[in-house]
Order: sequence, then C-alpha cells, then structure tokens
Amino acid sequence: MSSQEQIALGAFFLFCALAFFLGKRFLKFFLFFLCLFLVNWIAHRWPVWKDFSYAQLSSFSPEGEKFLKKIKGPLKFYCVGHLEQRKECVGFVEMMTRSRPDWAIEEIDPDLRPDFILSWGKQNTQGLQIEVLGASHQKNRANVFHLTEKNVLRAIARAVEGKEYRVWYLTGDNTPSFETFSYALQSLEAAGISLQELSADKLSLLGEKDPVILLYQEEGETFLKAVRDLLLGIESANLWKGNLVLLLSGHKPLKGDFLFLLKQFLDSQGIDYLPYFVAEESWHLKGSKGTVPLASLEWEGQKITWAIPLPASLMIKKGKEKLVEVLSWSSEKSWAETTPNELKEGILKYQHLQDIPGPFPLLLKTQMNIERNTNQDSQNILKRSLFIMTSSQFFLDQYQHIKGNFDLFSRVILEAVSQEDSLDYAVASLESTDLTLEQHHYKIPFHLSVWLLPSLLIAISFWIYKRYRFIL
Repeated sequence: MSSQEQIALGAFFLFCALAFFLGKRFLKFFLFFLCLFLVNWIAHRWPVWKDFSYAQLSSFSPEGEKFLKKIKGPLKFYCVGHLEQRKECVGFVEMMTRSRPDWAIEEIDPDLRPDFILSWGKQNTQGLQIEVLGASHQKNRANVFHLTEKNVLRAIARAVEGKEYRVWYLTGDNTPSFETFSYALQSLEAAGISLQELSADKLSLLGEKDPVILLYQEEGETFLKAVRDLLLGIESANLWKGNLVLLLSGHKPLKGDFLFLLKQFLDSQGIDYLPYFVAEESWHLKGSKGTVPLASLEWEGQKITWAIPLPASLMIKKGKEKLVEVLSWSSEKSWAETTPNELKEGILKYQHLQDIPGPFPLLLKTQMNIERNTNQDSQNILKRSLFIMTSSQFFLDQYQHIKGNFDLFSRVILEAVSQEDSLDYAVASLESTDLTLEQHHYKIPFHLSVWLLPSLLIAISFWIYKRYRFIL
C-alpha cells in the first residue's frame, strides 16, 4: 500500500468515526454500511489467505511454495476459455500471484480473440499459457491444458528455462502412427510434452538427452538395427544418453532375432522375459474374461487404477530385486497363460502345474548401465533410466473411459523427460499431490461474502439498534 493510499484511508476512517458520534441516526446508518463497504474493498484489494481445509484444496503444497520463491522475474498468465473456464483458471492462478505483484493475469475469450488462438497454435480453446515478460522468443512460453499443481509448476519451469520438452517415438514400416492414439497425445500435450515420430533409419536426429518411446514389435531389418542401437548402445546411438520407455506386449509372441535381442537386453537388467501373457481371475475389466487385468499403484501420493490389456510376462531374477523397482503388480490370482489356444476359444482358466502363478510386475523402473568405448584405450559407463510397461495397448482410444491409463502414461513420460540439471527435474522430485479445484470450491467464498456475512452483520446491527435506540 502506498503512502498516499494510507493517508486517504486514515482520513476516511477519521471522517467515519466523527460522523458516527456527531451525526444523526440516518447518517450513522448510511456511514455504517459505507464503512462495511470500505472494509470489504480493503479485503478484496489486499487479501489475506488462509487455507483451513483438511486436504489443503485451496493452496499449493509447501514444496510448491518453495519452488515458486525460486522463480525470478515477471510472469504473465493467460487464462483462455469461456466464462466458467476462465473463472476456474483465474482462481487457480491467484493462489500464486497473491504474493507476487510482478505476476499478472489476463483473461482471453476465444470468441473475441481468435488472433490469440491462432498464435497459440493449438486446437484447444481453453487452458493456461505462461509467458516470461520481456522475452520475445517462443520458447519462453509454456501451455497447460489440465490445471494441476505439478502441471503448472512444470510449465513455469519450462517457460523460465526456455526449453521445449519432447519425446521421440520410434517408427518402422508397420509401426502404428502415434496420431492414431489421440487421447494419449492429448494427455502428453496437457502435460506440456511434444511428441515427435522418429524413423528407424534416422537415429542421428536424437538429441543427447532426448527420451525415446519404443513399442517393441517385429519389423524389418532397419527397425531391428535401430532397436539394437537403443538397447545395447552401439554405432549410431553411441552418443545418446536419454531415457527409454519400453512398451511390450503379450498378445504377439516374438521370435527370431527380436526375441533373442529382447531376452539378451532384459537379462542384462536382471529381468526374465516369458513368451506368455498375464491373465487375471478376479480383478479384471468387466467383459474381458480375464484378458485385461486391473491394477493400482501409488504415484506421488495419488492412487491410480489402470487396465492392462494382455500384458507380457516378466519376472525379476533372484538377487536382482534391489536393482529393479516394480511400480505396479498384478494380483495374487493372476497367472501366465502358457496355452494360447484358450485365448482363441475365449475360455481362460488357470491350469495347475501348467500355467505359471503370479503375481507379475506390470510397470518397472530400473537403471541401464551400458559400457561404451569413448576411444581405443578407455571405456565409460552410461547410466539411463529405463521404464518398462508390459502392455502397448493400454493407451488406445478404446480405453478413454479409464482415466488412470492416460494419467499413468503421461506421468511415466514426464519422469522420463525430466533432466537432473533443470528446474523441471526439481518439480518432478516434489513429494506433493496434484491440486484440483472443482467448481463448488469457488461457490463457498461467494456464499460466505454475499449471503452469510452480510446477513450476520445486519442481524447484529438490528440487535444493537433495538437495544440502544433509546440511549442514542
């Protein structure tokens, strides 16, 4: 508050006090409500925030607040959408800007500002764009299409650093284009990740730390060579240091060189590959007859339930349990189906002494240690994160009604793109839950300020008037 504003407020309060004690009843009544209006305006102009909710739904986590304090310089937040969408966005952003007067908010109506939507370059007509003021380069902007605490903090980190986070998807002659996985693309876009397809004969386009999504399937010789380069680190991928997300499948048994290469690679990571798919007796998607097991896991304090169609069978080698982190398991009543004819007949049943009892890992994370020749005389060990997802079908559009599938997929890719030397990596390491504000959260302060508090003040005023009207 400036000195001029302080003098003006002090003079007004003095005038109210003198008028209240010296004026007539009508003037007192008028000035009383005028003072209430002034107090309300002060509360709106210089608000004091305190979140009393048990789940802290209306505030960022302590870790998030610490991260925001590290951000230097002015930012501008563009809330894009129609009226209700903009209100939700503005309410969310105000939780950050209340302690940062150099951060501004602007509302954008897509119907009135088509120029902004065109410059945005997105088909979405709602979301949040964060811009570093004073930076004209496009990389100093970041978009968020799903308002959660981590998504917004990641976007701020990307805008401040001026980096574009991307992930490559290796393609061959018969590999399905990722454009067909529209909901998976939307989940990545909502997390601020750009996905680009990479032809198997152009591994040289890989950035030094670019992560790669590998949908492991039988292709031609060119695809096999690219897969060997990514997994074993030879020839054209010799300088690549990015993380790898490996998508397997249990419904298409591998053979030949592809099977040998996969078993050789997984064996080096302490994992056994079984050429079967995992079936589930009790907890599976309704109508799937056990071919789409359900599983749940805790990720950053949030429980995620996902469906895994025909997952591949993996087992951790004895003595390697500490090296491989299993993020999600199948249930105790799952098994590896060794007779594929049962799948064709539509009758799956566990056969004792024939099928392999579970549980089995469905999502794994480990670290790849690859020895590489830097010159003729020395070697170095390259460490990269490896994520193994045992199904390559769980993010198909037909599973769009299972939110956990796409939530988990985007979270895995987000962790894969995070780099240790970036602000975004600091956000990824925060032990905080996502913050999601629903519409009814915004109605509570409205009813308190418009109905409850004024009614209470009027009742108190009427009581005071009835009690002291003869004295006054």
